[in-house]
Amino acid sequence: SEYINGVYGMSYRDWISDMRIGYAKRLMTDNPHLKLQKVSEASGFLSISHFSRTFSEKEGCSPAKWRNSKH
Repeated sequence: SEYINGVYGMSYRDWISDMRIGYAKRLMTDNPHLKLQKVSEASGFLSISHFSRTFSEKEGCSPAKWRNSKH
């Protein structure tokens, strides 16, 4: 945790969330027809609501809106 904070300037929790959101974005880009529930689960989120809330906070829009803007 101290290493992550020192190197990346963020908490371990935020770092993990960023990694998960990055993975979710790659999944949605590579598999545009994959249901968001599956993207959420594959990215390590325990619920679709937590995934959507975290994604929206970090990206400024919902996962569905983000995906639609990329295609």
